[in-house]
Amino acid sequence: MVNVERWQAEQNVDIGRNRQQPQLSLYPSGKRYREPITSDFGGFDFLTQTPRGLRVAIEWETGNISSSHRSMNKLTIALSSGIIDAGVLIVPSRDCYEHLTDRIGNIGELSGYLQLWASAKVGVQRGLLAITVVEHDALTDNVAVPYLGMGNDGRAAQGRARPQD
Repeated sequence: MVNVERWQAEQNVDIGRNRQQPQLSLYPSGKRYREPITSDFGGFDFLTQTPRGLRVAIEWETGNISSSHRSMNKLTIALSSGIIDAGVLIVPSRDCYEHLTDRIGNIGELSGYLQLWASAKVGVQRGLLAITVVEHDALTDNVAVPYLGMGNDGRAAQGRARPQD
């Protein structure tokens, strides 16, 4: 994607730290209040702009389920703010999840929130917010097929090593 199609990896996007926050009511005073935005959302895994100007962001989720929620929320805010035109979250299927790290983001655990993200279409005149589900091809117990080793990015270095066979 990066070398051939010229997508930008880990691209930061200004989602608008200064955007207008909703007005809240403090309890018990009832005083009106707007909470300032004090943190950034971080970059998208992949970002591109087509020759016709379509801005697309992709989040490929390999973290825990909380990361999947953050990714969907970030895509939703960027879409509803007009910063992107299409946002896609890629997660494993229910079946694939069974063979991955415990509590990795997956469609099974996100399915209960689809109604919430669908409701974000109010105010978006044109756009796409999608979840793409990936599936494994097959399982094997063939020892000639190499085991996928643990990565060294993020918190992986703090994880456990693969038990010896």
